[in-house]
Amino acid sequence: MGFLPPVKNVEEVDDKCIICMDRAVNVKFKGCSHSMTCRECTDEMIRRGMPCPLCRKPISGYEVGKFIDSIGAHGLWPTPLKNLTQLASGEIDLTSTSRTCSWGTRRRT
Repeated sequence: MGFLPPVKNVEEVDDKCIICMDRAVNVKFKGCSHSMTCRECTDEMIRRGMPCPLCRKPISGYEVGKFIDSIGAHGLWPTPLKNLTQLASGEIDLTSTSRTCSWGTRRRT
């Protein structure tokens, strides 16, 4: 008896970027090997100095390809990633515990 749910079939794995929820996941972060974002969102995360949303390790670069993160394959991502709307809109800053978002002037609630 394991702690993780059974791995989904590849066809069942939701491969949408957790940031934009539009493009397919097509990068794997160097350092932690997590795969949950598209290239465009990853480029923006690196430009802003943001860490991996899952483990908070710095993103030192990425590989482009088709990857399935083990967390997504087990269906463990919240549906969708908790506070994704706020993350995508810039209301949540993953690089700081500050209540004011560095992406805009709105405050988190």
